Amino acid sequence: MKKVFYLIITTLLFIPVIANAKISTITTCDNPVYDENHRQVKTCYLDLEVSGNHKFQTVKGTFTLTNTAFKNTPVATDARITVTDNGNNNYSFSAKSPIANQTVRLAKFTIYLATNGQYCSIVWKPGEFTNSYCEFKDGNYYDLNGNIVSKTEYSKQCEKHYCEVIDGTYFGKDGSTVSATDYKKQCEKHYCEVIDGTYFDKSGNVVSADAYKKSCEPEQPKPEPEKHYCEVVDGKYYDKNGNEVSKADYDTSCSTPICKIVDGTYYDASGNAVTEAEYDKQCNVHYCKIVDGTYFGKNGNAVDKSIWETECTTVVPDTGGFFSASTAVSGLILLAGIAIVTKKVNKVKKI
Repeated sequence: MKKVFYLIITTLLFIPVIANAKISTITTCDNPVYDENHRQVKTCYLDLEVSGNHKFQTVKGTFTLTNTAFKNTPVATDARITVTDNGNNNYSFSAKSPIANQTVRLAKFTIYLATNGQYCSIVWKPGEFTNSYCEFKDGNYYDLNGNIVSKTEYSKQCEKHYCEVIDGTYFGKDGSTVSATDYKKQCEKHYCEVIDGTYFDKSGNVVSADAYKKSCEPEQPKPEPEKHYCEVVDGKYYDKNGNEVSKADYDTSCSTPICKIVDGTYYDASGNAVTEAEYDKQCNVHYCKIVDGTYFGKNGNAVDKSIWETECTTVVPDTGGFFSASTAVSGLILLAGIAIVTKKVNKVKKI
């Protein structure tokens, strides 16, 4: 019986060490014990050693059991490791974050020892060691550093985003992460704005400060030079249109006669050359007259025909006789003379 135990123990302790460059797995076991059913069992461990420049993330492999069975299937004892049972004694071991330059325990399991002198063994054969970067594998999302992360974090790190905001992270126009200010500058349109020292013209383009000023700040209109009309300023003559002219032209332009006759030319009240009739109408005073079809009232103003007729025509009532004002005046003079003569006669009689 002791010989049988020795054979079993020896077999378990010399499970092959499988290496992949600087990554290797090692299986060790505790001394056998009896379980609650009085069967001999051993608790074993699958460890992983990583050294050099290599990192460990995932290994898939199969346990081959000869004349034995799992009492307890492999489970993780390290919080960094996830164990997945793929069936048929095939298991995957994954690290939540890449592991380098250390030894980590992948799993713990318990097996039954054979009885009746049977040979028993358990062999772990890894299929492949893989590192996952920015991929979804075995139900896990791996970021660009190989860490198992949330779907949102995976999307932020491993998928391209252009001018998007995801979970508070800003992506610029080239897909890189940027600050909120740079996101605003790169991804939002700005017209005639200055953002954090960056100038945007009226078309939304990034320009220099000078180009911004030309595009967005309207030029101030130059003040119009002061106009002079019919003035003499600093020895310069200006005509009635504000143009600088010679003295002769100034005299002609600015000394226009009003209601005058100059060299046979008639000028009206506005200084315009007109006909004699028009000159007469505008420049001479007419009371109750009709001049060239224009009616002038009793005050000399131009009026319409009805007012002219009211103001300038008098109808004398028919009384059967005519007594003029001159007759009345003559009668008064005669009476005054008679009175004077009578007074003198009276004075003579008193003497």
